[in-house]
Amino acid sequence: ASAITAVARQHQYQQQQQRDQYRQQQQQKKLHPQHKKQQQQLLQQQQNETMRADNSIEDVAEQIVRRLEDRYLSGKSQVKPNKIVYNALIDAHSQKMSPVGAKKASNLLREMYKKYDAGDIEMKPDHFSFSTVIAAYARSGMENSAELSLKLIQEMEDRTARGEEDVDANSVVYGAVMSALAKQGKAEMAEQLLGIMHRRYKTSANSMIRPNTIVYNSVAAAWANSQCHDAATKAIKLMRGMYKRYEDGDYHVKPSTWTFNSILAALSRSNDSKAPRIAWKLFGEMKQRYKNGDSTVKPDSVTLSTLVAIFSGLHGTEAADITSHLLQQMEEIKK
Repeated sequence: ASAITAVARQHQYQQQQQRDQYRQQQQQKKLHPQHKKQQQQLLQQQQNETMRADNSIEDVAEQIVRRLEDRYLSGKSQVKPNKIVYNALIDAHSQKMSPVGAKKASNLLREMYKKYDAGDIEMKPDHFSFSTVIAAYARSGMENSAELSLKLIQEMEDRTARGEEDVDANSVVYGAVMSALAKQGKAEMAEQLLGIMHRRYKTSANSMIRPNTIVYNSVAAAWANSQCHDAATKAIKLMRGMYKRYEDGDYHVKPSTWTFNSILAALSRSNDSKAPRIAWKLFGEMKQRYKNGDSTVKPDSVTLSTLVAIFSGLHGTEAADITSHLLQQMEEIKK
């Protein structure tokens, strides 16, 4: 797979050189009008080379793989691209961070299964195949990337239930989907996925899918980025549930500064008149917990800047005093 990427880079470099040579030839060679046809052919050839040179490295690598497959099928070569090569291609396309890259990554996954179902056991997709396509969706900016990712997780669950190995969803897969849900503010889907993780962990005791603080913080971030009118309330409820689990002995789930900051972010986007009072109460809770020895909830610059944003729109002496106090604490943090 590394060799294919290296060849692709070399191939693109050679094409760029050819394009530069054509450009130099055109500048140096002054053709007589009677050679107009020759000039047009030269320009067309240059344009073709330019188009090929402009291909992405991922596309060039895929072209090389296709040629290798053709040579293998025709008996001209014993080199056959396998799962490792296809996984490398999927990963390369996922780096494009575009809908096109995500679609190509997904198509390659389907092609792997098509070849595997046809009897090529070396092409069986695995965790990496699925998680990389999910990562491609997360990076694509597509509006339905979260839904597509959840469908892939469901497919992994179904295949695992049928006895297929190496495709059960793990923490990497769930983390990639949670990240996409958080960025897109799809909090209800994030809560749904969190429930799936808890149920799976309860039935399998697989530590790789055990929900932890990072997963919960992604759900909190999803609420903060959502357009729900009660997003802050839902995020606070989530945090209280985290503390309950922690107090009951689940030490993998414990609110952090990120958790509180997500709630404050939700409050800053809320039209609730009670938002400033709730935010100030949460800030007091953070300070008290930190004072009592919990360093994981120490207020930071994000905490204070979000609070300033919440109180800056208010009028009155008390609001002004609070804002001044927060700005002073921000300066102390910077020191």
